[in-house]
Amino acid sequence: MLWLGASGSVEAVPVIENDVIISNALPDWGTVCIASDVRGGPDEMYDVRYSVSVGERVRIHDQSRPDGTWVSIGAAQWLPLKNLC
Repeated sequence: MLWLGASGSVEAVPVIENDVIISNALPDWGTVCIASDVRGGPDEMYDVRYSVSVGERVRIHDQSRPDGTWVSIGAAQWLPLKNLC
């Protein structure tokens, strides 16, 4: 289950389908549901920096442009959005 926390006066609620985030309105935190390599950029061509395991909580910063299929969890730290729940 994804816990949503909002800050500020406007609450953005992501769309979740089958426990996978599918919207561009992201929560502040997500949980890794598929073990993933974290890469230096939003594409598999970038080098792997480290890996995250199922169940780890990550801080979500931004989505890749223009398609939003990758999410930043830190400076030069990206993983596929579909791997979070």
